[in-house]
Amino acid sequence: MTTESQPRCVDAPSVGEAPDDRDDADAGVTLTLTALIILPLLLIAGFAVDLGGWYVIGSKAQSASDAAALAGVVWMPNEVKAHEAALELAEQNGFVDGVNATIVTDGIGTNQFSVEITTPGTMVFSSLALDPIDISRHAIAEYSPPIDIGSPTNVLGLGNYAVGGETPSNAWSGQMGFCVNPKWGDIRSFRTTDSKCGSVPSPWHDPGGYLWIIDVPVGSTQAVNLNIFDPGYCRPSNRPTHHDSGGPPKEQGDVHYRFTLYQPDNTPYDNTDNTQYGSAYEPATAESCEAFTTAFTLPAGTSGRWVLRSQLKDNNSTNGQNYFALWADAASHAGQCSTITDPTCVGIYAAELMPVRTASFDDPAIFYLAEIDPTYQNKKLEITAWDLGEGMESVQILDPAGNEVPFTYETDDGAYAGASVACNDGNECLWVTGSIFDGRNVRMTVDLAGLSWGSYSDTWFQVAYNKTAANTSVDWTTWGVRVIGDPIRLVE
Repeated sequence: MTTESQPRCVDAPSVGEAPDDRDDADAGVTLTLTALIILPLLLIAGFAVDLGGWYVIGSKAQSASDAAALAGVVWMPNEVKAHEAALELAEQNGFVDGVNATIVTDGIGTNQFSVEITTPGTMVFSSLALDPIDISRHAIAEYSPPIDIGSPTNVLGLGNYAVGGETPSNAWSGQMGFCVNPKWGDIRSFRTTDSKCGSVPSPWHDPGGYLWIIDVPVGSTQAVNLNIFDPGYCRPSNRPTHHDSGGPPKEQGDVHYRFTLYQPDNTPYDNTDNTQYGSAYEPATAESCEAFTTAFTLPAGTSGRWVLRSQLKDNNSTNGQNYFALWADAASHAGQCSTITDPTCVGIYAAELMPVRTASFDDPAIFYLAEIDPTYQNKKLEITAWDLGEGMESVQILDPAGNEVPFTYETDDGAYAGASVACNDGNECLWVTGSIFDGRNVRMTVDLAGLSWGSYSDTWFQVAYNKTAANTSVDWTTWGVRVIGDPIRLVE
């Protein structure tokens, strides 16, 4: 007899036993926990999304602040123009003041400018738990203005003459004709490098000539006469050809000038956009020979940096040379004054390059070169000199205390390079005998960090020419001075 298996219901409740509800309870707990956790998870995920958006906005705001600060600082110390330039650049980068951002600008001193951009952060998810968030970024830019080249007095380039009883400057200003030898020292005048008006154009030639700055102090209430010494071509028979202890060297050829004056504007360190003041002055031959003449009168109360251009007035082929000097004469100081000691003194400087003709019996023959602000003390100074050294034995660079400073040097053509060495007096110098720098541009680099800035009573560097025995220090050189590095930069 076969016994059949009886089917069995697994987990079937016994008669009278209630059903097991543990699964439903587990499901309820899970659902509850999920409901409790999912909201924070969603908030965290949403916050992460918003955080990424804030990072992008912050990055864009920082870039816009940097660009706006750099655009504005070049207009300093005119804060109104700097503010306008900054807002324009910020708008180009997507931030409009009063629309989607608040932009605050501020001038710091005369050469720094700050920009702060504040804009709302995106609140796609985080608004469920956070108050609105503003994102702010700021930048500070600094502009290093061009170096003032010349001297600290209101007279520039008067060589061996004394004005107001002051010591002569030992250096004459002047320019040469277009067809001069490229080895004659005036880098902007000669047209060609192969010979006098040859066929190879000079890369340095500039028919615009040279620019000079007449810096009238803020608060000046007096008219200023801009006087020019010996502006016309002048060659009296008693003027020596090469040197004179009492006057300028003899002028060669028939070189005529045009002097053009430009008014100060809101960009004191941009000399290309100034408006011409009055008519140009074109002195006649032999006009004011060996004397000063008033070429322009600057109206009373007009402070700022006036710009004077000196250039050859016609396209002649002369190979001559013509000397002149500048003197800013105000009623408060009819003679010579110093910007170092007199805040009302009008400064006169060369812009970018200064042509200098020395003619001195002094040994050494010393003349002022440039004013270097102590804010540059951790930088390096580059001094350029075209066609340096005829008529002397060595050249020295002097700090404001009159001490010789060490420097390295090299010529643009690579023919000469090295470091200053101990001269006969044991101090640093550059030997220039044998005309080794004839027709060459030599660059001298001075490390300003090694100087004793705290001991200086002024900030003017000088040049010393050490002459050869029984000779006069005679040389025509075009000097330039700049601080190495980007003149426009972010500092914060």
